Amino acid sequence: MTPSDREATGQRIARARRREVSLDFLRVQALSAYQAYQATRYEATGRILPGLIRDVETTARVTGSADPTTCEIRALVYDTAAALLSRVGEPFLAWAAADRAMFAAEHSGDPLLVAASAWRLTYMITGRKHPQEALELAMTAVAALERTMRAPSPERRQHARRGDAGTAPGPRSRPHP
Repeated sequence: MTPSDREATGQRIARARRREVSLDFLRVQALSAYQAYQATRYEATGRILPGLIRDVETTARVTGSADPTTCEIRALVYDTAAALLSRVGEPFLAWAAADRAMFAAEHSGDPLLVAASAWRLTYMITGRKHPQEALELAMTAVAALERTMRAPSPERRQHARRGDAGTAPGPRSRPHP
């Protein structure tokens, strides 16, 4: 990183601290970028993402990169970037963005976001002609999601301790084969 890059980053952090970019605002922007991508407005999406990436990364530096909400928004932003980059023929950049989305999703604490990010990354890996690695990632993600979805919630544990486990709401699940 050059001195001018460090200075620019420092200035962005200072601006973010002054204006305290709202995580809710960033989430709305991230969803807007995703909706623009889904509506095949790729040029608009491409214009939104660079500033959004800068803002979410600056916010991560201010709030702490391990903050679950910040990680959730980062995952959404990088997932959209991965989709767009793949669509416009930038597979290496798409792979990098999908990897960042996966990393952020893992730190968000949201198992469904992790699963969606794993799907995107397996799509990128398959596109690069690495089907075995993609399959391994997908199967690992499925196993982790299954463990998470089967783990008893605090509410279920409380019902079980009281002896009324049968009345506790169950996890959303799929029928087993």
